[in-house]
Amino acid sequence: MNSEKKSLLNLAQIYTNLVARHRYILRLIILVAILTIGFLVFLKISSSKKQTQTAAFDYFAPRYVPDELIVNIRNEYTATELSSLKIMFDQLGIIGQDKAYVGVDFLQDYYILKFKPGTDLRRAKDVLDKSGFIGASHPNYIFKIEDSPPTDSYYSTQWNLFKINAEGAWRVTHGSNNVKVAIIDTGIDYNHPDFSGRSILKGPNFIACPPSERSAAGFCQKTPEADVLDDQGHGTHVAGTIGAIANNGIGIAGINWNITLMAIKSMDQKGDGNMNDIISGMNYAVQNKANVINLSLTSGPGSNLPCRVVPELQATIDNAISHGVVVVAAAGNESEDALMESPPSCTGLIVVGATDQNDDRASFSNYGSRIDISAPGVAILSTFTNPPYQLDQGTSMAAPHVAAVAALLLAANPSLSATEVKNCLINNADSIRTDKPIGGRLNAAKALVSCTPSPQSQPTVSPSTSQKSTSVIKGSVYIDSNNNGAFDASESGYSGATIDLDGAQSTNTTSDSTGSYSFKNLAQGNYKVSLVIDGKTVGYSPNFPLPADFTAKISFPLPASYLLKPSTSALTSQGATKTQALKVSPTPIKTYTCRAATGTNKKGGIQIGNLICTPNT
Repeated sequence: MNSEKKSLLNLAQIYTNLVARHRYILRLIILVAILTIGFLVFLKISSSKKQTQTAAFDYFAPRYVPDELIVNIRNEYTATELSSLKIMFDQLGIIGQDKAYVGVDFLQDYYILKFKPGTDLRRAKDVLDKSGFIGASHPNYIFKIEDSPPTDSYYSTQWNLFKINAEGAWRVTHGSNNVKVAIIDTGIDYNHPDFSGRSILKGPNFIACPPSERSAAGFCQKTPEADVLDDQGHGTHVAGTIGAIANNGIGIAGINWNITLMAIKSMDQKGDGNMNDIISGMNYAVQNKANVINLSLTSGPGSNLPCRVVPELQATIDNAISHGVVVVAAAGNESEDALMESPPSCTGLIVVGATDQNDDRASFSNYGSRIDISAPGVAILSTFTNPPYQLDQGTSMAAPHVAAVAALLLAANPSLSATEVKNCLINNADSIRTDKPIGGRLNAAKALVSCTPSPQSQPTVSPSTSQKSTSVIKGSVYIDSNNNGAFDASESGYSGATIDLDGAQSTNTTSDSTGSYSFKNLAQGNYKVSLVIDGKTVGYSPNFPLPADFTAKISFPLPASYLLKPSTSALTSQGATKTQALKVSPTPIKTYTCRAATGTNKKGGIQIGNLICTPNT
């Protein structure tokens, strides 16, 4: 027993000596183990973050029309590429290619590809994208109207008009029938008693008229299929806020006592509408001289559809603004960042959040950096289909307040550009405290007073005196690099553009090296200013009256693509004093341009379904 104890003691002593002798080795091993584990954890976290940051956008997460893709075809193809393209279309089961946006030049390369029912669109998009034959592709997304069922009892007064101080705005103007507000929605109940006598322009019903049945102008006029009579109620509610007849002893008062409403039906009876119909509606509004476009709709809850995914939507907004149209959009009702939805994630337009009677953010309203301004959107009483008046809530109800005041501004001061209207509304909004950012709350009176020129006394002019005054129209043409609709110090002017002046006096000038231009000593009267680049009109102002001794400012923002102006100077060799001739390049490969079929196939053309690809000269 003693010998066993002795042996155990000896072993313990040996172990103690070993530990004491090599404890620094053990510490080193432990340290290495800790560092190794930490490094592996760091790699895992970094990898996770990298995967999150580089995760591909899921084009099929938002709602979309089954068996359809919208694609942007290239400007040119070779004959070999066209042969491959035709084979690919056949293999993918494409049964039709309709021009997506009929009658719209800047979107002429977009087409709706229709596939056999049940086609795997993910695979089809992947094949198209990898082929290199398509510029861009995405589903035909479905948008929804942005109302939210009211939760409180019937509220019989229009608190919203008092909140935005509409009465103060009416002291400046009641509006003008010369101002057109396009309502892209479910239509308008033009038989409603509170629209009796109101000027309502009946635009197209895109729901009843697919692209294949639209005219060269982009819409159909079939009756009754093309009727824009509201079958849902939402569009009528929006229209009532903007322009229900006031002072008629019944119902409600619209913000504009005088206005022309343009009804465009791009949303169906369920309140849904696909992107193609919405963009077609916007382009129709621009082509038919709308001054304001109201979009009380978004891509909807959880859509995660940023504007960059649908470039033709941003292009359409940019085109509208370049034509002087104010575009107003609802922020959405999902209580999330507005950057997660379209059109609020697009730039240039006015994005509107919703407030309640206490100037708090409505619980449903989206928020964030893309919200420009807010307006009442809870318990809003307006016209409806059945019953004839109804309370409703949503950013859909907030947006038309802003669209309506924009129309008042243009009635009082027609010379305002779309950007100036936007800035006027935002800069004169009331500051409010909200849990999440939704901008200031609309103040109609402050906007009208601040942005309407004081009445000018008319000078007495004898028959022998020239009718010219010191009135001036001036402005600038500039590259709007950050696409914010305003001229920033870092941005450059566009020189050499032609600015045409039509009206009481007609003349033209060119922009100088800073992009500036001016017309001086003009007679009072009506004028229109147009911007012409390379012989093409790329922007213009609406017709506006110019008082005597008044300065109107009309500026034209151009997209960043205009930085790439074609050079007309010949190339020179480095160090040479004379212009050198360019070397003759090899005979170019014959290329083809594809467009929707409009007649017989031209000689030498290649046909792919509904596309005619003709050789370029």
